[in-house]
Amino acid sequence: MQKQAVILYSRRRWRTAWALLFTAVVLLMPQKSQAATNSVLGNGSFEQGFTVMPGCTKSGKDSESNVGTGWNCFSNKGAVNDGFHADAWAPVVADGQYSQLIELNTWGLLHGDNDRYAGIYQTVQVAPNVQYRLSLRGMIRTTELEGDPWRYRVQIGFLQGDDTNWKHVTNWSDIGWNHYYARTAPGVLSDYQQVVQFQQDQITLFIRVWKKWGLTNGELDVNLDAIQLEQLGTPTP
Repeated sequence: MQKQAVILYSRRRWRTAWALLFTAVVLLMPQKSQAATNSVLGNGSFEQGFTVMPGCTKSGKDSESNVGTGWNCFSNKGAVNDGFHADAWAPVVADGQYSQLIELNTWGLLHGDNDRYAGIYQTVQVAPNVQYRLSLRGMIRTTELEGDPWRYRVQIGFLQGDDTNWKHVTNWSDIGWNHYYARTAPGVLSDYQQVVQFQQDQITLFIRVWKKWGLTNGELDVNLDAIQLEQLGTPTP
């Protein structure tokens, strides 16, 4: 009996020693910095659902007005059929199960207008005079594979303060997505990153799709996903 007690006591000591050693190793391992990966934008990967916003589109149909929750939408309508959709097609999703699809088509129209725009925006709080990294992923697809190589563009812009009118943006910046894929044959997702800095503590980020020419009986589909605005530095008093 005494020998068994000694063996059991020895085993307990070893278990305790291994448990303490494992805990120490975990605590000493480098931990992922939450501050470095947290985005001030909400629902940037569109995994928190979509909201129906009938005012976004010319038609006003609910089925064409699904915008990522936390985001808002805009377009200049005109001779084009615009739409916002929750897209769950895996080849056009960068993160999670959904991406935001923005559609501009001219099916069935006798003519189309030049310079049609549609996009999304979100207002957030930021730290003034601190660098942020804006990043996003996405893809441009179309039924019109021939023509002007710059006929479709994706742009970003900012407004500081409480102004949320996309028509007031003067700092539109092209994000350089130059490859267009067939609408039903997706290719490789495009990426974009930019370091930005603001002077005020509230900003609105705008992302817009630009269809330059009024060609009829065609469709432009742009998917947006994994949109992040991450703080890189700390505020200076």
